[in-house]
Amino acid sequence: MKKITLALMILMIGSLLVASEFKGTVYLDENRNGFYDNTERGIANVVVSNGLDSILTDANGSYSLPERKDCVLFITKPTEYMTAVNEYNIPQFYYIHYPEGSPENIIMGIKPTGDLPEAINFPLYPIQVKNNFDIVAIGDPQTKTVEEIDYLRDDIFVDFVNTDKQFAIVLGDIMDNHVELFPDYLQVCKTSNFPIYNVPGNHDLNFNAVDDKHSLDTFISFFGPAYYSFDYGNVHFVVLDDVEYIGSSYFGNVGKEQLEWLANDLKYVSEDKLIVLTMHIPIYSFVDNPGKDHMKDMKELFKVLEGRENILALAGHTHTLENDFLGASLGWHGENPIHIIVAGAACGSWWGGPMDERGIPEALQTDGVPNGINLISFDGSSYSHLYKSANFDEDFQIRISTPRGNIKQKALKFTDIMANVFNAGDDSEVFYSLDGAAFDGMKKKNLYDPYVQSVYKKNLAYGTARLCAHLYSAPLPKDLERGVHTIIVKYTDRYGKTHSQSGIFKVY
Repeated sequence: MKKITLALMILMIGSLLVASEFKGTVYLDENRNGFYDNTERGIANVVVSNGLDSILTDANGSYSLPERKDCVLFITKPTEYMTAVNEYNIPQFYYIHYPEGSPENIIMGIKPTGDLPEAINFPLYPIQVKNNFDIVAIGDPQTKTVEEIDYLRDDIFVDFVNTDKQFAIVLGDIMDNHVELFPDYLQVCKTSNFPIYNVPGNHDLNFNAVDDKHSLDTFISFFGPAYYSFDYGNVHFVVLDDVEYIGSSYFGNVGKEQLEWLANDLKYVSEDKLIVLTMHIPIYSFVDNPGKDHMKDMKELFKVLEGRENILALAGHTHTLENDFLGASLGWHGENPIHIIVAGAACGSWWGGPMDERGIPEALQTDGVPNGINLISFDGSSYSHLYKSANFDEDFQIRISTPRGNIKQKALKFTDIMANVFNAGDDSEVFYSLDGAAFDGMKKKNLYDPYVQSVYKKNLAYGTARLCAHLYSAPLPKDLERGVHTIIVKYTDRYGKTHSQSGIFKVY
């Protein structure tokens, strides 16, 4: 009798030690009712993750994963399918599992989700596979009032009411610390005709949180997991949360748990695919100060990415535009460098400056680039990039900063031809022509844009100008005769497209 009792006790203890599981089916929702009906088939080989482990669904579309408390369960959208989107165009590819909800001090946090359901099923819908497609990448809307959300709507989102782009990725800092305005932002997202994926930024944190664990609970409650992935065409998109909250402040860091998830995620990504990393704080910025505003565990990220030779990284945060390539000098030893695009800011200089005729602030960025968005076109595993300034045509890619207007002849010795070439980088060659002469080369200068300095000086609503990573200079003849003169500046971008801008000034 004692032996039987002991055996039963061992069985009971063993059963208690077996962790609960997430389980369910990824299925083709043929009738589009959002429920897994008996007649609907499961979809094999879809990646499902609990935020740490990642597995493929079996031949019947079924999966099981260890339960993790206070986590988000999600799938990686396959190329040939799309997930549902809610009424605000936010993709619905996840299940929030917070049995007890957020701590009480979290404003608009996650409500208790209760006991784990018997099954968590994910519907998918077939789409036409496009290897050639276009997306929008949006840096830092950074709105802190309903009025600024209106600016975002009328200056940026107005272009998304009728667009052929496939989706948008917002690269963090949706808010400027006022996370209670997320519902107002969602009303703007509702006007778009494509899905909108969101990345968390340092101004999207809930500063009522006592630690990093729950600092993004409000964000998660509206937009889903803080990090995840999805496929489109021959591209694997990865959203990273690289903002670590340290109590009233932050620093750039991905963290061990997320890096482990990324390593597990990439196991299911073929080497021929382009990897597009999206994050808020750049892996590295050549303009911003190092420290909390760069990714602290950059080299650990590089280890996870070893063997991948086609990587594009998109980031926001700096309110400047940068096109650079990360290589051996920063610890990346791949055959090809990592192309990093720091995407500027939709809010420019925090919605500052004089109002235009629409009643929207000029919002000139600190490096002289107008506020705007990024248009990225994919062709298989190749891509091209164009920065689109808000309320400007796409071909506005260069601003001639000096000379402008009327210049005294005796001031010529203090004046150079300077051009802000928005999308240029270290691999760009920029040329100028003065008064119709043959084109000659300009030199890249790591300086403040004089146009920005003059605009900021006249408008106290602006902050402080910052170094420009795409400013080009050439000497202006000191003996230039009095009268009207012309300048043309041109360059061919890394994708083979030529851009030009002309200017007229007068010497007196």
